[in-house]
Amino acid sequence: DALVPWSRWITPRQPSVMNKRFDTRFFLAAAPPEQVATHDDHEVTELLWRTPRAALEQYRDHVIDLAPPQIISLAHLARFASAETALADARGRQPPLIQPEPYDENGTRVLTYPGDPRHSVRERALPCPTRLRYHDKRFLPEQGFEAFFAF
Repeated sequence: DALVPWSRWITPRQPSVMNKRFDTRFFLAAAPPEQVATHDDHEVTELLWRTPRAALEQYRDHVIDLAPPQIISLAHLARFASAETALADARGRQPPLIQPEPYDENGTRVLTYPGDPRHSVRERALPCPTRLRYHDKRFLPEQGFEAFFAF
C-alpha cells in the first residue's frame, strides 16, 4: 500500500535520445522525515532532494540532467502541495500509459504526448504540456518554462 503506481512510460519506436527502448513504471511513496537516502554508485550516482519545481528549474539552468519522463513527471507532481495530496491523486486513478511520439521540425526534435494535435492519442493523459521542443540541450515546452505549471 505504501508504493503507489504513478505512470507507465514506453519509449518511442523512433529514438529521441538513445537507441534503446524501455517500458518503465513510475511509483510514488512517502518517505518518513528521518529517512536517509542512499545511492548504488552504479545506476544512481548522486542524490538530491528538491521540490518538483526546483528540480525543473535546475534542469532548465543546466545544473542537473533529466530524461523526458522525469521532466513530465516532475511537472505533474508540481501541481500538488504535498506528498499526501499527490499520493491521494495517484490512489484515485489508473496510472496513465504515456508513449511519446517524436518528430523533427527544421532539424529540431519535438516530443508529443497524448492530447497533442500531432499525437495519435487525442485525450490528454496528464495535466502537463503535450509538446516539448529540444533546444539548448533541453526539452522544454514550446510556450516556455512556465508552461510546465499552467495546468
